Amino acid sequence: MTRLVTGAGNSADTVTTARFTRSASRAGLAFAVLWIAGIGLATNSAAHYNKHDSVAVYTAKTFAVFHSGSQREQTVLGACLLVVAALALVWFAAGQRTTMRQTEQPNGPGDLTLASASVAAALLIVGALTLATIPISIIGSSEPTPLSPDTIRLTYDLSGLLIQIGFGFSMAAVIATLVISDRHRNRLPRWLKYTSILAILGGLLGIAFYPFLLTMAWIAAASIHDLRTNQRSLTLPRKSHVID
Repeated sequence: MTRLVTGAGNSADTVTTARFTRSASRAGLAFAVLWIAGIGLATNSAAHYNKHDSVAVYTAKTFAVFHSGSQREQTVLGACLLVVAALALVWFAAGQRTTMRQTEQPNGPGDLTLASASVAAALLIVGALTLATIPISIIGSSEPTPLSPDTIRLTYDLSGLLIQIGFGFSMAAVIATLVISDRHRNRLPRWLKYTSILAILGGLLGIAFYPFLLTMAWIAAASIHDLRTNQRSLTLPRKSHVID
């Protein structure tokens, strides 16, 4: 008797993996968009303090920014978007680890990528919640600035340290491990490998925020490339063979 075997088990596993990595690529694209939107909302309404501002000036600036509900809500909304962006980053990195493990040994660069992304996500979440502390503290308070000027200054300094420096260095590590892990597999096109240098520098120089756009652009480009690659793998015909 002759039977036609399609290798359904292996095909099902391949399709499931491809679908997961495809959803992870969408998460990477969402991460870049949500980060840009969240930073834009959260920092656009922030008061601009100077190092030598007096207590009265600190109080006046804070009240001028957050006296209206719209400004408070804008900052809180931006912080929430950053939290969601952080979760999307972890999802994206998990998909990258799944892809890497198909061609590498366990505990390879894929684990380093996920670990770096997890650190970056944790720093971004804590920084975003710290940034939202000031407007949240004003909600329902009878005082215009329930926090002391020193607390306000410390809050802004801490959020900046977490988001601009800690998160930026962690994102540089994420991209570096992605590119290094691809040196033998050649999954990434050359232009993505070359431009990764700019993306890494964007993370390292993110203290000015604008260089971060290079990092987010690279993550978005890599996600789009993965989406196209995964789509082709889903549409490949299943292999079959005949057994006598």
